[in-house]
Amino acid sequence: MKIIRYEGHKFYFIALLTAMCMICANCYGLAVRSLCDEENEEYLISVFFSSFYSDMGAHEGPFEGGYPRQFVKFVKDALESIKSQSGPHIVDLGAGDLWLTKKVFEAVPGARVEAVDINEPAKAIPDGIRFTQASIEATGFPEASFDVVMSAFTICYARKDIAVREIYRIMKPNARAIILMHARGSELMSGLFARQRTIYERLEMIKDQSSREKEAKLLGIKLRAIRAVLTRLYENSFRYEDEVRRFYESKGFCVQVKVFYKYADVEILFDPTLKDEPPMAFGVILTKVNDVNERHYLDGVASSL
Repeated sequence: MKIIRYEGHKFYFIALLTAMCMICANCYGLAVRSLCDEENEEYLISVFFSSFYSDMGAHEGPFEGGYPRQFVKFVKDALESIKSQSGPHIVDLGAGDLWLTKKVFEAVPGARVEAVDINEPAKAIPDGIRFTQASIEATGFPEASFDVVMSAFTICYARKDIAVREIYRIMKPNARAIILMHARGSELMSGLFARQRTIYERLEMIKDQSSREKEAKLLGIKLRAIRAVLTRLYENSFRYEDEVRRFYESKGFCVQVKVFYKYADVEILFDPTLKDEPPMAFGVILTKVNDVNERHYLDGVASSL
C-alpha cells in the first residue's frame, strides 16, 4: 500500500509540474510571438525608412531629387519608347516621396500615372497622379493592368520573388518594367555597415547610464532596423550582371541590364580598369513576352546591346 500511495503522490506531482510547465511555455510563446510581431523584418525595415533613412547622410556625386543623375537618365531613356503610345498606363512601385513619379508624369504626356507605397507620402500628392497605399508584394491591381511598371531601389527591400511575381502579374502582354537595384557590396551597404558600427560603439558607451536610457533604447531600435535592412539587401542583391539576367529570365522576362559604376561612363572610357571596381547598381529593363518567337527575337536584341 505504501508503494501505491508513493506512486500516487508522484503521479500528482508530475501532473502538477506538467501543468505548470505548460502554463510557462504558453506564456513564453505569447511573449515570443509578441516580440516577433513587434520586431520582425518587415516591421524593422518599415521603421528604418519611416524614421532613420533621412539620417543616413547624402551620397557623393551629382544628384537630382535624391537620385544620382545617371539613374534618372536611365529611367527617362527607358521611357522614350512608350511616348508614342496613346495614354500609356504607368505605375511606380515603392514611390516614396513621389519625386521620380512626378518626373515620369512630366516626361510622358498623356500617361495615366499611379504610385504605390507602403507608407503615405509626407508631401501632397501631385495633381494627375493617383496614389495607392499598399505593399509592392500585393498591390491589389487587376491582372494585366499596366504598360509600364517602375520600381527604383524597392525590390531590394521586399521579398524579392513575391514582388517580381506581382510585377509580372500586373503587366500587360509586351509591357515593360524598369527596375533599379542596388548591387551587393555597393557603397550603400558599406555605408550601412559603417553606420551600424558607429551606433554599436555609441550604445556600448551609454548602455549602463540610467540617465541615457531613452537614448539607448532608440539606438537599439535603430541598430536592429539597420541589421534587418542589411540582411534583406544582402539576400536580394546581386554582384554580377549575369546573376541579374538569370534571375529575371527565370521569372519569364526578356532582360536588358545596364551596370552602373561609381565612376561616370566617360571616366571609364578613358580608364577601362575602373570597371574592375564593384558595381554600384543595376538598371534592368524587363519585357513580358508570351509569344515564343517574339521572345527569341527580343533575346537576340538584348544580347546585342
